[in-house]
Amino acid sequence: RILTATLRSSRVSLQGPLGRVRVSPSTGTLPATSCNPLTMSRSHATATTARGLVEASGNQFVVRCPDSVGVVHLDPTKVRQILLNLLSNAAKFTRDGSISLDVGRERSEASDTVLLVVRDTGIGMSREQVSGLFRAFSQVHSKGHQAKGTGLGLVLSRQFCELMGGDLTVESIPGKGSVFTARLPAGVPEP
Repeated sequence: RILTATLRSSRVSLQGPLGRVRVSPSTGTLPATSCNPLTMSRSHATATTARGLVEASGNQFVVRCPDSVGVVHLDPTKVRQILLNLLSNAAKFTRDGSISLDVGRERSEASDTVLLVVRDTGIGMSREQVSGLFRAFSQVHSKGHQAKGTGLGLVLSRQFCELMGGDLTVESIPGKGSVFTARLPAGVPEP
C-alpha cells in the first residue's frame, strides 16, 4: 500500500511487463516554481533526512552549493525526491566514508543547466552492475552487502529528471565509490 500511495502521489504508474515503470505527466503539468538550490539542499526536511541517513552509517556529509548558483525554475518536490533518493542510495552502500552533494550551474549561450552531484566513497559498481541500474526493481548486489529497498528510487529519479528535461547519469569504480549527476535545465517552462 505504501508503494502504491507513493507511486500515485508521484504520478507514476507500473505499466506493461514486470519491471516497467513510467512517470506520466498526462494528469497535469509540472508545478515548476522559482527556487534557490542552496536553500533546497539545506532546507530543514531535506537536510535533516539526508544527514540522518548518511551519518547513521558513520559517514561524513558535506554539502557545497555556492551562492553563484542563484535562483532556478524547477519542480522543488521532484528535486527534493531526487536528492533524497541519491543520498539514500549513497548511504546504503557507504560505510565509514564520505558522501557529498555538490550543486553547480553550467551556463552557455545554448543552455543553462543545474548540476546536482552526489559522490560517495562506497563499494562502487562494475560496468555490468551500472548497465542494469536504471531498471525497475533491480538492485545492485555485491559480496557481503545485502541491498534494501524496492529498486525503484533510481528509476524514479531518472524519470523525474527526464520529465523536467534533464538526465541522471552515473560513473562508478568498484571499491572506490560512485558519482551520480542529475543535469536539469535551470528553467523548466511554466505551464
